[in-house]
Amino acid sequence: HAYFVGQPKGYVVATIHDFTPRHLRELSEITQELERRNIFPLTVAVIPNYYGSFPLHESPEALDLLNNLREKGCEIALHGYKHSSENGKYSSLFSFIQGKIRGLHESEFECIGYDEAAERIAKGLLVLGRCGLSASGFIPPCWSVNDSSHQAIVDSGFPYIELRGKLIDARNGKSIDSRALEFTPSPKMADYLSRVFNYFLLSFTNN
Repeated sequence: HAYFVGQPKGYVVATIHDFTPRHLRELSEITQELERRNIFPLTVAVIPNYYGSFPLHESPEALDLLNNLREKGCEIALHGYKHSSENGKYSSLFSFIQGKIRGLHESEFECIGYDEAAERIAKGLLVLGRCGLSASGFIPPCWSVNDSSHQAIVDSGFPYIELRGKLIDARNGKSIDSRALEFTPSPKMADYLSRVFNYFLLSFTNN
């Protein structure tokens, strides 16, 4: 993902989403290619226990890659806890389309209350702590939250929260525009829709 922060001539932030042992081979290839192209450092959105089946602290290979990225100046953002929602609910057209087309419902913080959100955040931070890591900010899966889960994120003390369309300073509530270009390698339909979305977003930004 690439994020335009502030004005069109402001900053660009490259973010690798879904860092998990499940995608270790792809993550290694992508980060090597980005470094080769001098698109570095990166923000790495880390999932502590992807789908409840891939705990980060049990994968030495994933930790080696993550620590290597951190040593090269990359920052770590907490990206939910499991990146999955079991209740099957959708609160936005975007998440509904994503859930139906991709066959997944991954908006973990979209339809849960304050207490459950706070618990998942605490579990995620605990895993990071076991790995000797900390998070500079919070990026909810699919950039989706509700008022209750958003407040839980704020109360957890993260300096920033990144949502689709804006970057929030959680310390004072101020936000700036942040337009996201999303690149999804698979499945093909998701990749196609991402490219169409990016085209219209860039057209709008340039105008």
